[in-house]
Amino acid sequence: MNHSDKKTVPGKKWALQAISPNATFNVGNEGIFDELVVDDWLHIEQMEERCWWMRIGDADLMIHIEEDGRPCVNIQRGVHGKRYGATSHQPFSMIGTNRRKH
Repeated sequence: MNHSDKKTVPGKKWALQAISPNATFNVGNEGIFDELVVDDWLHIEQMEERCWWMRIGDADLMIHIEEDGRPCVNIQRGVHGKRYGATSHQPFSMIGTNRRKH
């Protein structure tokens, strides 16, 4: 993959944290972010210099980073099985969710 030396190359700024019972592992900003896979429901992968593909559950997302840094996101639901969950144009409320707190 050809990554230019432009200051605005997307994927240069990132962070990852993993937690086990005995330790916390942190890494970030080590090269250009390329790929992350979690079980069979989350996958993000760089396809081209300004384009990432993402799977979240039953949805596919294609994210293209414009030259001005804005993300253009296209979403297709039901790709990896039956649609499960809400699709909304309104902000999601975090009330009543089971968010894990660290």
